[in-house]
Parts: sequence; C-alpha cells; structure tokens
Amino acid sequence: MRFVLLLVILGIAQTVVTSTSSSTSTTTSSSTSTTSSSTSSTTQAEPTWTSPSVSGSAPSARYGHSAAMNTDGKMWVFDGSSKLADLYCLDTQTGTWTYPSLSGSAPAARWYHSAVMANGGKMWIFGGGGSSSSNIKNDVHYLDTQAGTPTWVSPTVSGSAPQARSGHSAVMATDGKMWIFGGYILYNSRLNDLHYLDTQADTPTWVSPSVSGSAPSKRNLHSAAIASDGKMWIFGGSTYNSCAHCILNDARYLDTQAATPTWVSPSVSGSAPAARFDHSAVIASDGKMWIFGGYDANGVLNDLHYLDTQADTPTWVSPSVGGSIPAARNGHSAVIASDDNIWLFGGRDSSNLDDVHYLNTEV
Repeated sequence: MRFVLLLVILGIAQTVVTSTSSSTSTTTSSSTSTTSSSTSSTTQAEPTWTSPSVSGSAPSARYGHSAAMNTDGKMWVFDGSSKLADLYCLDTQTGTWTYPSLSGSAPAARWYHSAVMANGGKMWIFGGGGSSSSNIKNDVHYLDTQAGTPTWVSPTVSGSAPQARSGHSAVMATDGKMWIFGGYILYNSRLNDLHYLDTQADTPTWVSPSVSGSAPSKRNLHSAAIASDGKMWIFGGSTYNSCAHCILNDARYLDTQAATPTWVSPSVSGSAPAARFDHSAVIASDGKMWIFGGYDANGVLNDLHYLDTQADTPTWVSPSVGGSIPAARNGHSAVIASDDNIWLFGGRDSSNLDDVHYLNTEV
C-alpha cells in the first residue's frame, strides 16, 4: 500500500479533474505552515501550534496508522507501517504515552485501515492493507477502551460486508452508524461506494443504502469528517479516472440524516487548498473542517486550511497561524478533543515520524 510508488503516496500526474463542488487540479501547493499554542480559556487571534513535552512508552515512528480520541482526552493509536498490531494511548491531559495491557485477540497487523470512536468508548477498526499488497481486509473489530482492561472484540456481524479495501474513509455518526466511503483495492483500482455498519444493533449489521445525488468520483487516501448536523464531508484524495495518478481538491458532503442519504456538491467560496491526498481532516464544534498536510504533485505539505461548513456558502480560509509548525508530512493522524484542540501524530516525510503536536483552533 503506500500504493504509491507515488500513487498514494502515490504518484501524481499533472492533470485536472473538475468537480461541481470545487475545481480539482494537480496544482503545486507550497508548504504553508500551521501553528498552535497551549489551550487557553480566551479566544486567540490565530490558530496556534504547540509541540508539547510527552513522556512514557511512545509508539515507534510510523505512518498509515489510525488514531481515535475518546471523550476522556485519551488518543488511541493502532498499528500502521509498523505492522505490529500494536496499540498505544496518549493521555492528552497529562502528555503521557502508555503501552497498555490488553485482553482479547488483537486484529491482524495492518495499515491504511480506519478507526473511529463511538459513544461509550468503543473504537471500531475496519479494513486496511496487510503484510502484502494482495492481503487487503474487510474485517471488523472494536476495542472497548472503557473496560477495566481494554479489550479487543471481533464481533459477529450480519449483512453484506463491503469489499476489502484500504485508504478508505470512515466516520462515526451520533446514532452509532459507521459510514465507509471509497478506498483502494488491487490493481490500482479505486472505489466510490458507500456503506454503513449499525454498531448499535443487537448484531452489528452492514447496510449498503440507496442514495440520491451524484457520488464523488472514485478515490482513496481522501479525508472524511462528520459534522454535528450529520453531514459527512469528503475532501481530496487520489483517483484513477482518464488520467494517471490524478489528485483532487473537491469538497462534497453526504447528508446522512436525510430520509434517503443524499450526496451534495455545494457551491463554495474562497480559495480551495491545493489538490492532495493522504492528508488529515477533522471538524470542530463550530463546523470548521480543518485540513492539514498531505501529499501533492511536488511532495509533502504542512499547510493549514479550514472550510466553514456552517456558512450560508461554505467558505475556504487559509488562516495565519502561530506557534511551532509541524514538519511537512503525509500518512499522519489527526483527532479532535472536546476542547477543539487538534492532536497530530506521526506520518512520513523523508523518514517516518513519531512527533506529537496540537493545534488550538479557537479563532
């Protein structure tokens, strides 16, 4: 996977793909930076990056891993390019890493899988690539992070499981539905199918819902984030349409709360970020979707942008930032805490990374 060969992390040809939500192009993006500062109870003039001191048993440097944040401020990191099926926890309140004792059978090693946190502290894992390019998965597991000893469970599920994939996206809605979109399968093929797993059913159940509207083009290594209104926003990624190794910068959303889930390609204003893949995206409580880093036609990025999804016309903004900007990277993880601080871990530039940063988004 790092199915790239510069394909995902993946190579890139200069091509333009047009989308109704925003133009898609293989433009070069400069490595604009981001910045963060420690949490403050007062609103600050600009988003600020902080590189906190951390202690404890930290994960090895890696990319293509997953991370999910619980309501107690603990960020759980699973596997990735290490392919050790290892699990670590960062207590963002104390800055302490732990390598916790676990019960149950851990999922097989994987990277470019997905992980999302549900209410109640269950972290759900789906899919990803295994030890070889042909070993792509579509299995489901969860970690009960709230158990006295965090416990891995491989639940019985019903319904038709999605095709095995990696580099897909997953979000968890407030009703317990884990929505899966797109991804990569063998032979440089990409997907734009949609599924959800009802994790709150007595037997978790896969559903491939009927949808309306025009789905985003096939892609992988895009981002997805869900807002409080149930809109799942998709941005960027890598695709294989009529061109070789195209990259995207379109913004679409799926209204997951509509009677028939509906894809929308909204009109947006402002200057969209450069086309990219293997970046990160999270949505804050005020509806701003924050995009950081990734890979474009010229290499890795460390620029910061947000889309104000709550504006009458969703608007792209490239804010001034302060603090110590993280190095450019792709394949990193980003999660958002209840105080709207965005926590960043790992990724890859010329080598694998194991650093931790957070962005205070209060602006």
